[in-house]
Amino acid sequence: MTAAKKVGQKVMRTWAFNERNSTTTYNASGLPQYGGEGAGVTPVYFQQWDNGVATINYGSTGLQVLDEVVKLAEQTGLKLILTLTNNWADCEFFSSLSWGSFGEN
Repeated sequence: MTAAKKVGQKVMRTWAFNERNSTTTYNASGLPQYGGEGAGVTPVYFQQWDNGVATINYGSTGLQVLDEVVKLAEQTGLKLILTLTNNWADCEFFSSLSWGSFGEN
C-alpha cells in the first residue's frame, strides 16, 4: 500500500469475502472449491461451507487478515473499497436473481 500511495493511488479495492467449501475440490454443481482463484491456494478464508452450514473464521487465517488490510489502508491514508460479493457463477446470490429483460447472468 505504501508503494501505491507513493505513485498517487488514493483508493484501493479488496475482497471482503473469501469463502470455501470444506471437503471437496468441486461441489455437487461442479463449481470450484474456493481459495485457489488466480493467486493460488491459500490458507486464508473468511467463511467455510460444510453441507450447507456456514462457519465464520475469526482467527489469524480469517477475518484478522481483513482487519490487517483495513488497518494498513488507514495507516497509509488510502481509502478502501470492500467488495462484499462477486458476479461469478459460483456466487449463489447472483445465481438466484432474476434479471428480467437482461437475460441470463
